[in-house]
Amino acid sequence: MLAREQRVNAGAGMVASCQRRCVIRALTIIAIVLVLGRPAAADKPRVLVLPLPAQTAVDPDLARAFDARFLVALEDTRRVTTVTLEDELECTTPKCLAEAGAAARAGAVVALSIVRERDGLTIFATLLDTATASPSRRAELVRLSPGELATTAPSALARRLIGATPRAATVGVIEHGRSGAGAALAARLAALRSFTVVPADRADATLTHRAEVRVTQLSIVTRRHHVHHYLDGVLVASFAIVDLTDNRVVFTKTVNITVSRRARYSSDAEVSALLVEAAVQDWMTAFLAARTETLLKGDSK
Repeated sequence: MLAREQRVNAGAGMVASCQRRCVIRALTIIAIVLVLGRPAAADKPRVLVLPLPAQTAVDPDLARAFDARFLVALEDTRRVTTVTLEDELECTTPKCLAEAGAAARAGAVVALSIVRERDGLTIFATLLDTATASPSRRAELVRLSPGELATTAPSALARRLIGATPRAATVGVIEHGRSGAGAALAARLAALRSFTVVPADRADATLTHRAEVRVTQLSIVTRRHHVHHYLDGVLVASFAIVDLTDNRVVFTKTVNITVSRRARYSSDAEVSALLVEAAVQDWMTAFLAARTETLLKGDSK
């Protein structure tokens, strides 16, 4: 009887050991398939990025800031691997640029130029194919201020030239006026937690969109009605979201808000706050109804 139990236990142990080996073998095969199926970073095309050439249109420090952030923005597209040269090229012909790109083992070269025009700075970018020494894509940004050159321009230019993978947007909020509506709206947008909301002038952010709040009228006057005095407030303002890839407006809404309160029981500050609150509520209602949130949150995969 004891010998029979020992044989049964031994058989059971062999079965369990075989099952463990089979499971381990299956997991190993799955892991190998996943690793082999994952795209490698080296598969991304290499692009030689040349800095802004020496010129007098902008301050050299601004040009260096643009160059550094442009490299970051190109990498952020997750479509290319950037390379640079230690020494500045002394030639600008397509043939020479293509030879430099080939020497750097890059499939393309990005060449930049900038000019100062009457209404601001204009920056031009050309993506040159090293195999053919001919442009494959061109992009430009116009009417840039010096501040925009070092902040929003790098990401906008990179996305126009290379494109971007679908992902959650980074929206920079700016208010033209002093109503406080921009800050209040930014807080409501950030509370959605669907995309990133930052000040438009934040230097370390790569913006994909710009949200502009433009106040055209904000007034509070005292009005007498019979024996009482009232504070009558008016706020006229617009809210627009612009895709920085092509300067396309993806959402816009103008509001005209009026508020009236008894002067005895209220104040200018309260009326102003009520105007802003009502404006932001109208904007958010229209924003959600237009499904702009879905557009900005990108691909959730």
